Amino acid sequence: MRRTTILLQDDLADQLDYERRRQNRSTAAIVREALMGYLAGGKSSNKRLPFVGLGASGKTDTARNAEEILIRELGGKRKPGGKRRNR
Repeated sequence: MRRTTILLQDDLADQLDYERRRQNRSTAAIVREALMGYLAGGKSSNKRLPFVGLGASGKTDTARNAEEILIRELGGKRKPGGKRRNR
């Protein structure tokens, strides 16, 4: 392992210290775990659906009917008052 130094904003350092005490773990262990998760893509703010754009359905109205398709495929129900927008 290599040693490194990071500068944290006070509020982030306070959160890290709180977690360290709550979990009874070292600061280094918590930072390593968080960094590994982030670098592995687990902490991405831009969540992506890995299956989007993988194939062609041959249908031309998929984008227009995306909400209905997702509701049907995922077994969900439309929110009360939810209407499809006409464009």
